[in-house]
Amino acid sequence: MSLDRLLPGATLVLVLLALPPGAADAQRLIREGRIERLLLADGEALDGWAVTEGTLEPSGAHARAGRALLFHIPVDWHAGEVKYPIGWPRCWLKIPPEAQDWAGWERLRFWIYADTSRDELPNLPVTLLITTTGPRSNWSRDLSLRKGEAVELVFPLDDLPDRDQAQEIKLSISESRYKDGDTVDFYLDDLELTRFTEPTVVSLEPLARVGFADDPALPVMVEVLGLPPGEKAEIRLALMNGDAAVATTTAEVPAGRTRMALRLPPGLAAGDYRLVVPGQDAAELGADLRLLDSPWQGGDGQ
Repeated sequence: MSLDRLLPGATLVLVLLALPPGAADAQRLIREGRIERLLLADGEALDGWAVTEGTLEPSGAHARAGRALLFHIPVDWHAGEVKYPIGWPRCWLKIPPEAQDWAGWERLRFWIYADTSRDELPNLPVTLLITTTGPRSNWSRDLSLRKGEAVELVFPLDDLPDRDQAQEIKLSISESRYKDGDTVDFYLDDLELTRFTEPTVVSLEPLARVGFADDPALPVMVEVLGLPPGEKAEIRLALMNGDAAVATTTAEVPAGRTRMALRLPPGLAAGDYRLVVPGQDAAELGADLRLLDSPWQGGDGQ
């Protein structure tokens, strides 16, 4: 889910240089509502980028605004490195020292529009690699993309090793997944780090979408961002029947995913309900579920 969608109607309240004087202009801290974003790169400049077995250039095509960064690859099974002619075209961003500490950030987010001379992209069209320092310095993910579509990609950073020492961000393809002579274009846009500035529920999921009206409680998995390590926040859940809250609960939870139990009142009618976080937009963050009449009577099986 887009972080923008979690805060519909959020307005830009502050834009400032987040880094020391002399840092690249591309790295900017932007605050929108409860979200802070550190822009690492967009399509306006090639500062810090390198490329091999392809080309890299700013492009006004398929950009969200301004320009995107076009990574163009002519697949060639006879060129490239001598020992590996069917190789790995790649581009990478060397992260400047003042932007290498990602410990205070929660997500890496960017957009890619993909195009190709093929009818469709292969199942694994491109790989993202983040390099840090330390014994487990490489973190990679295969990206799921579709020809002719812009895709938003959001990655939690809590499992990135040594994330206070981020060194490079790389995109690469394996030419073995393509045919000789194919061309492929990736338009990379708004590469950024994001975090919430206050406790915010970003996902809400009942562990069962169908239950019984006389169940004692509804188990729910919530994910909370915007909390420093070791701290907790009070989170409130409500079960809605139309505009009426028929059950509520609160719990102190840490950052990340936590299981909560929403106690159901006796005599609850069967029907359709919606689980929400009061104070956050129920249209954007909520979960529908159905409660059925119980097969039990008075707690005794029939």
